[in-house]
Amino acid sequence: MAKINVSFDTISKELDVVLDGQKVENVSDISIYGYSDDGTDKGYVDIETYEFSDDTKISKRIRISADEQVVIETKSDLQKELSNAVKQSLSLK
Repeated sequence: MAKINVSFDTISKELDVVLDGQKVENVSDISIYGYSDDGTDKGYVDIETYEFSDDTKISKRIRISADEQVVIETKSDLQKELSNAVKQSLSLK
């Protein structure tokens, strides 16, 4: 099991993503979402990194995906509200 921690400062717009205790550099996109097609709530996480070399003119994108029964732990009331909204929308289907 991998542990993913995401921190986003809404004022400075600073995003920190830590995967198993190591900071993930050059994060360009992160998606955290819930989905269920069989009646069980499942969480999914996709992290994408992007690097571009001015010297070689080559860009590199890496996608890290966790899609096997991810447990989303929330740290603030806003995050709890978002998590509950996702869970509620899954139960409405």
